[in-house]
Amino acid sequence: MSVLRLLQLGLTAGLVAYLRPHLALVLSFLWPKGLQHRFVYLPLPETDELQELFDEGYHYVGCREERWPLLMRNRYLVFAKPGGCFVDLHLADTRRLYLVSATPSGRFLLTRNYGHRGQQREQYRSVRCKGDLLDVERQHEKAALQLFNLEKPIADSSARFRMRLARRWYAQFARKELFPFALLSSLLVLLFGAMIYRVWVY
Repeated sequence: MSVLRLLQLGLTAGLVAYLRPHLALVLSFLWPKGLQHRFVYLPLPETDELQELFDEGYHYVGCREERWPLLMRNRYLVFAKPGGCFVDLHLADTRRLYLVSATPSGRFLLTRNYGHRGQQREQYRSVRCKGDLLDVERQHEKAALQLFNLEKPIADSSARFRMRLARRWYAQFARKELFPFALLSSLLVLLFGAMIYRVWVY
């Protein structure tokens, strides 16, 4: 095998590896039902963030996984609190978290301390704020008073219900949230796809 061929293969492999999360984001935007959701067994690490959750009355539900085969796998440690509130912590960085609640009438609230700006629609609201668990929890409760209009959240703390909420978010609300990022990722996929084409066709 020639040196040129090895360079072609190496460059192609590097570009493909770089594009994997971008392609996964584009697929999540275009075909949210294709994203795989499941709970997997994972022992809890010992961190201050997790101890704070236990101190606040949350219990561990399990590790939720979102997956596009060969492209992306995100894992979240999921906790629930009596009264209808879930907390998801990124396994890679447990300081990044978001809270989720939903009502029987279909209202959906998501509050996080990272990521893009919030969105608001008739039955959906996402809020971004700064701070730790207590700060995010206070903001979540404040937003719930405005969105839920005294309606109580669904008090189901099971892994099955959390999976339903995740699938519903991607099916009904994700596209507007992800649009600017999916657009940028689409441009990157096209640009680097053209580069790969030029590497092999010259």
